[in-house]
Amino acid sequence: MYKILIFRTDRIGDFLVSSLLINNFKLKNKDLKITVVCSDKNFLYVKNSRLVDNALLLPNNFFKRLLFYYKIFRKKYDVSIVLDGKKKSILTSILLKSKNKILVTNKNIYKKLLSIFFTKIFYILPNETKILELEKVSEYLNYNFERKNTKYENLNNLVNKNLINFINNVKNYNIFHLDEKWIFNDYIKTYSNIEPSEKDLMTFLKNLSNKTNKNLLITCGGSKNYLIDFIKSNSTIVEENIYKLSFYENNLFIVDNIDIFNLEYIISHSSSIITCEGTPSHLANMYDKKMIIIIDKTEERIFKNWTNHFTNYKLIHRTNFKDISKQILALF
Repeated sequence: MYKILIFRTDRIGDFLVSSLLINNFKLKNKDLKITVVCSDKNFLYVKNSRLVDNALLLPNNFFKRLLFYYKIFRKKYDVSIVLDGKKKSILTSILLKSKNKILVTNKNIYKKLLSIFFTKIFYILPNETKILELEKVSEYLNYNFERKNTKYENLNNLVNKNLINFINNVKNYNIFHLDEKWIFNDYIKTYSNIEPSEKDLMTFLKNLSNKTNKNLLITCGGSKNYLIDFIKSNSTIVEENIYKLSFYENNLFIVDNIDIFNLEYIISHSSSIITCEGTPSHLANMYDKKMIIIIDKTEERIFKNWTNHFTNYKLIHRTNFKDISKQILALF
């Protein structure tokens, strides 16, 4: 049995990118056993990924981490791959019993100082894409990387049954992901302010529903914001966490306070999604959904580095909400 250990001790979105490498591995060799070392921010999602055979949580607590090290150092892996570039992951990999140790890093000094500890170090230049990183690692291990393998399904049994029934009834819908990234004071202050007024938001939602002639689902993940509360105040409750507002022949639904598994299910059954760049866009790309993605102009290079494998999207730069809404409507 061939065992691979991957370090991804950061966020869900980072894992979703790395999962493309894991999916490619699994499709080439179904006997591979993949273990991923996680943070507390992505552990639950990784643990329930159908691509991962074992997920290990790297504790923040010093004494629990010592126990973690004791357990992991007793195991043997054929390959260890540090994809997150973090110091604690690098140190752990150095001390592991692993025949083949790989480090992916954007720090040139690591390439010089750590070459004796790793069988292969990939130094990534600022203009190189994340998908290129994965291709290099995959080809080094003799697994030809195919871009079509960036599409896969990861649904599991953690989706709420009431939500499944609801989605089955709604069927034909678009998504507007209204999370904290639309609220100026809740996000990065150097980015352009895209926060809508309550009036402008409602006008946009009505126009979008009418133009697309489809139902519209508003999602917001687990975070709360006043815009969601405002729309809910004008809606009727359908069931727990689900609200309804009628727009002529179509309906607007708010699916409030949901976890990543339920959000993924909603995205997987949608026609399209409007979202600021982040985890929802990576999920939508996995399921090959039409995307309208809003980013700050200052982040365009970083966006392209992380999303070079995206295939079905239109990009809009952050500006005032009225301009954004016009650009979105023009794309339908």
